[in-house]
Amino acid sequence: MGGSNLMSAIAGRVLLIPKGNYDSTATYTMLDMVVYNGSSYICKQECTGVVPTNTTYWMLNASGSAVAYINDIGDVVITNVSNGQVLMYDSTTQKWVNGTITTTLAGLTDTQIASLSNGQVLKYNSTSQKWENADEKGGILPHLIVISETGSTVTATKGQTVITATETSIGHFECDLTEFGTWTIDAILGGDDAQVSLVVDTVKVYTVDDSHFHATVTVKYPDGATCRLQSADETLYATSSPYTFTVHHAETYTITVTYNQRIYTDTVTFTTEGQSFSKTLPSPSEVDANDINMWLFFGDVSGTFSTLSDILGNSTALSMLMASTDAVDYLVRCTEWIKSNALVPVMTSDTTPSGEAFASSIYSDSYNAYKAFDGISSTSAGNAWQGVTNENNSWIAYDFTTPKKIGKVIGSFRTYQVTSGKRTVKIQGSNNRTTWEDETLEIEITGLSTASSYALKDFEITNFISNTAYRYHRLQFVGIATSSASTDIVQVAELQFYTIAEGITENQSAMSYIGLNNYCANTLLADSDWLDGIANSEYIDSVLNVKVPTMTSATTPSGECSADSYYSSSGTYLYPWKAFDGDSSSTSTMWSSNKTKNSSGAWIQYDFGSSKKIYFIAIIWTNWTLTNCDIKGSNDGTTFTTLGSYSDANTDIPKIFKHILENIAFYRYLRLVPTSQTGSNTYAGGIVELQFYGREDV
Repeated sequence: MGGSNLMSAIAGRVLLIPKGNYDSTATYTMLDMVVYNGSSYICKQECTGVVPTNTTYWMLNASGSAVAYINDIGDVVITNVSNGQVLMYDSTTQKWVNGTITTTLAGLTDTQIASLSNGQVLKYNSTSQKWENADEKGGILPHLIVISETGSTVTATKGQTVITATETSIGHFECDLTEFGTWTIDAILGGDDAQVSLVVDTVKVYTVDDSHFHATVTVKYPDGATCRLQSADETLYATSSPYTFTVHHAETYTITVTYNQRIYTDTVTFTTEGQSFSKTLPSPSEVDANDINMWLFFGDVSGTFSTLSDILGNSTALSMLMASTDAVDYLVRCTEWIKSNALVPVMTSDTTPSGEAFASSIYSDSYNAYKAFDGISSTSAGNAWQGVTNENNSWIAYDFTTPKKIGKVIGSFRTYQVTSGKRTVKIQGSNNRTTWEDETLEIEITGLSTASSYALKDFEITNFISNTAYRYHRLQFVGIATSSASTDIVQVAELQFYTIAEGITENQSAMSYIGLNNYCANTLLADSDWLDGIANSEYIDSVLNVKVPTMTSATTPSGECSADSYYSSSGTYLYPWKAFDGDSSSTSTMWSSNKTKNSSGAWIQYDFGSSKKIYFIAIIWTNWTLTNCDIKGSNDGTTFTTLGSYSDANTDIPKIFKHILENIAFYRYLRLVPTSQTGSNTYAGGIVELQFYGREDV
C-alpha cells in the first residue's frame, strides 16, 4: 500500500505521528512514522534500536526519496481548504501543496462496501480486482505466534474468518489476525485438537502455547557449563542453572552438559502429560574423588575453591561438606590409602580353578597361557608362558568372567635379542574380548639383559590412566625387541592383577577437622573401612583424639597406671607407667610382670579417670614375643568385660601389634592381659609401649 493511499485509508481512523529520521537510541511506539534510507516506515509495536526494515516491529509506508514530514512544513501555504481536500507533495518546491479534491472512487461502481464503521478502510483484492472491506486498522495487523508440535495444522478462527498459520521455525506457527475480537486457536495433530481462546484488542504480537503435550525437567549443572536438551523433534538450551525445560513431545530427550572440556550426558523419557523430572549433571560418580568444586556444587555452595585450605577457610563450604558423610568421603580422599588384593587364583589349567588364561599365541603345550598364573616364578619349560617367535605385539590375558577394576600389575618376564636393554609394554582391558582399550600408556621397562643373556626381569605397573571395570585384562608387549631380530622371544614367568579397594585419606588437615570438630565422627568411626584406615594412618591422633598421655610416673601428668606386679632386679624397675612413657628405644623403659609367662594373673591397665570410648590399641612388644592377649574394660575397676581377644604369629622384633577392638563402648579402666607368650624370657609382659585410642565426645 503506497504512502498517499495509506494516508487516505486511515484518515478517519488513526493519526500517524511523524518522528523524522530514524534514531537508533529513541524509543518508538505504534503509529510512529520515520524515514530510513529514503523510505518511510510505520511502527507496529514498541521498540528501541530495532531498524525499520525489521518487519516484526515496522511496516513499510512509502518507498523512494519523495518523503517529507508535516512537522517540517512551517512555510507551507494552505488556501481554499474544503471538505475532502488533500495535500500533495511537490518535489520541485519540496513543499506540500493543495491537491485535487477527492470526492469519489471513480470507476469502482461494482465495489462491495457494506457494514461500514468508523475508521473503515478498503483493501484491494487483486484476484477479484475490487476494493473490499478490510479491518487492518491503518495497515498494521495484530500478529500471532502459536507454539505447537511440528506437523500440526494451526488455524485462527473468528466467525466466518479462518486463517491458517505457517510454521516459521520448529514448533512455531505464525500469522496476522485481520480484526479485533475473540479468536479460537486450533492445533490439530493426528486427529487431536488442542484449542485455546484468544482475545485480540490491540495491535501487538500475541504468543500462545497450544501444544498437545507439556512436561518439564529441571537440570542443575555447574557454573560455567553449557546445557542442552535435545530429542528427535526439539532442541532447547538452558540459560542458567538450575534451568527448567518445558517439552512438547512424548519421547526420549538427551541432556548434554559440557564442563571443563568434558561432556556429561543423561536421558529422560516423557510418556505422560504433566510429568516432571529433576536431574543433576554431572553425577557424583562421574567426577574425580578430589574435585572439591564439584562436591560444593552438589551441596549448593557457590564459589571456586582451588585447594583444601580454601575449604577450611570457608565456614559455609566446610559445614556443607562435613554435614554429609559422602561429601566428607570425597573431600578427604585427596590421596588414597591403597589396599592391593590379588585377583587371579593359582591356575592349574587355562580354566581351572576359575576364569580363563589365554594369549595371542602359544609356543608349545609346555608354555600354555595359564603357566603365567601358576604361582611359580620360573621360565623353565612348564612354568612360563611363551608366544611364538618374532610375534608382533604379543600378549597374555585373563578372563575374570565379570568386570573388575585393576589398580596394579606385578610380574616377571624375560626376552631374547633385546640389544637396546629395554622393552615397551602396556596394560589393556576389554569387555568383548575383541576391542581393547588402553588402561595404561606405553611403559618402557629398562635394565634388561641383552642378546643371549636371557635373564628374568621383575616389573610393577601402577600408573593406570583408566578407572574402568573390564572383564578381560592383558599385558601386551609392544612391537618386537628389535626390527632386525631373528629370534625375538618373550616369556612371562609370572603375572598377577590387583584391584584397589577404596580406603581412608592421608590428608592431615581434613582428618584434623573431622577429629577436632566432631564432623561426621560417629559415622566414620562406625564404618569398618574408615576406622581401619584411621587406626593405621599417621593421622590417628586427629580423629581418635583421646589417648594415654606421655607418663613420667604412675599418676603424672594424669590418670593412673597400674599392674598386677612389676619386675625389679639390681636397681632396674620395670614399672607399669614405663609402657606409657613414649620411649620405645630401650627395654629398660618397658613394663614386665613378676609373674612367669603363660601363667594366669599378669595384667597392666590405665585409669582415664572417667569413661572414654576406646576404639583401637597399639602395642610394641619386645623379644619376649606375645602370641595371644585379651583387652578388657571396666567402669568400677573390679568387674571387667572382654573387648577383644587377639592372636598374632608375627615374629618381627620389636613386635608391633595393632588391633581395632571387637566390642567398642565407654570404659574408664582399660586393661591388657597377656595370655600366651613364647621366647626365652621367663616373665610375662615385656611391653615396650602400650596405647589406647578413643574419644569421649561421640
